Amino acid sequence: MSKRLFVSITLMIILILVIVSQKNQETNYVLATSEVNNGIVIQNTDLLLSSGKQTSLYLLHDKEYLLINIWASWCEPCIDEVPDLIKLSKNPKLNILGLNINDTKGAASNFINQLEINYPVVIEKANVSKVINQFTWSGIPTSIIINKEKKIIITIYGEVEEKKIVSFLNSLSNE
Repeated sequence: MSKRLFVSITLMIILILVIVSQKNQETNYVLATSEVNNGIVIQNTDLLLSSGKQTSLYLLHDKEYLLINIWASWCEPCIDEVPDLIKLSKNPKLNILGLNINDTKGAASNFINQLEINYPVVIEKANVSKVINQFTWSGIPTSIIINKEKKIIITIYGEVEEKKIVSFLNSLSNE
């Protein structure tokens, strides 16, 4: 066997192994999460939604879980996750609440309208602060999921993906 043929075959095998390895890693990836906030009870607070409706955090949490998503209109991953959050808002086990940071009211409202967000969103800075000051978060997007006892059960860093959230919630039901 010539040296060139041997090197070519070896490189092909390495390339195949790298591709197979990457596919396995993607399949096994679940969520970029942290347990840093687990067990923290989120306190009720009055909220003014972007729609103009007055409500409270606890009134928005009438299902098994509440996902609170922190975002900004200029954040690419925040934009990319909106279709998944919209799908999740139709999940019978889960409510969604968006919290806008670092935007003007106009920019936040435009974002909500352009992306046709159908879940409640808070853009009033004072209201947002009352919620996000109750837990540790870093960067955007960041999401937390709260159970019926109002306790944080997971903190998610980065983009939310519907299939991964549904899988996570289903895993809780199987425990």
